Amino acid sequence: MDARRFETAAGAVSAAMVAALLGYLAWRGLAETDPPAFAVTAERVERIQGRHHLAFRVANTGDAAAAEVVVRGRVGGETSEATLDFVPPHGSRRGVLIFDADPSAGVDLGVRSYLDP
Repeated sequence: MDARRFETAAGAVSAAMVAALLGYLAWRGLAETDPPAFAVTAERVERIQGRHHLAFRVANTGDAAAAEVVVRGRVGGETSEATLDFVPPHGSRRGVLIFDADPSAGVDLGVRSYLDP
């Protein structure tokens, strides 16, 4: 195969790849996505210097990312909050809430708010 045919074939393959990539990006940009959907789970409790540290995990099962995700935990009358900078779509992040009361007996956990990035 001479150089001209090789260059033509390489150019055609490259053009097809670029067109496919642009088509995919356009489709992803125009496709409807599910908003963030959160599941918060308590992972463990550690007692450190007389306070209870509750490790938690936030999973985002939605198709969109979320920023400044505020997680609130409540044990009896005590409330603790943590803000996660970013939770990606179909991803998760971890954090810790600190309580005076022991959350092992039961804690109410949930996402209070978030921003669209």
